Amino acid sequence: MDYTLHETRNYDEFKFIKENRKTVARHVERLVESIKKKNLTKDFPIIVNDEMEILDGQNRFEALKILGYPVPYRKAMDMNKKDISLINTMHKGWSTEDYLHQYCVFGYPDYLKLKDFIDWCGNVTLSQAMKIIKNKKRYVADGGFGDSGEGIEMFKLGQFKYPIDDSKAKGYVLRLRELSAYTEKRNPFDRSLIVALDCIESTDGFDFERLSQKLKNYPIGVYNDANSLIAQLETAYNYNVPHKGKLIFKRAK
Repeated sequence: MDYTLHETRNYDEFKFIKENRKTVARHVERLVESIKKKNLTKDFPIIVNDEMEILDGQNRFEALKILGYPVPYRKAMDMNKKDISLINTMHKGWSTEDYLHQYCVFGYPDYLKLKDFIDWCGNVTLSQAMKIIKNKKRYVADGGFGDSGEGIEMFKLGQFKYPIDDSKAKGYVLRLRELSAYTEKRNPFDRSLIVALDCIESTDGFDFERLSQKLKNYPIGVYNDANSLIAQLETAYNYNVPHKGKLIFKRAK
């Protein structure tokens, strides 16, 4: 690669290659915000060929164009159009865990609190921890952060806010721990258990203390999914209870 760094505001010089991946509007928006915060594109310039076709960096180019910033670029020496797929496979995006680690190293208080919460929980995943502290329905498949992906974008930008009061989140974890002690898996963050607790806690009239007392004499057997676990918890909850006092738990959809 030619390591001479060029720079221009003449956006019409650049051309897109049809064989390359399409730009992603949401990713471009995130890059715009990131570049406005600190422009590091000279360290990550656009890579072009002799015809000024963009081999790598289409999204960065679009973000710089939106901002009206000059585009830093380098010309490739050996890279060509056929190498585009190879370039993309070599890029490894950062995971949310990578962002958490970075902001903790930088000393961001909200990220340090999140890390402390995860450590306190034990074997919880970052995705599960985020749902728990945000009091999201834990079994909804929304990527772990809710808000249709917007929450994760804010997280990556260092704008995550830990709740002022996390007592509800910790109380929820303590209930998971207590229930898990009566199951064969003994895992508070088993997905079926999380789904089951969310469902039964959304059932009108449910009393956790009643369930806790019943389970001391009515252990849970093998279960294959959330609904089979809910069925057993329901049986335990209603054991030796008159018909009018029995409760039917909500099931997972």
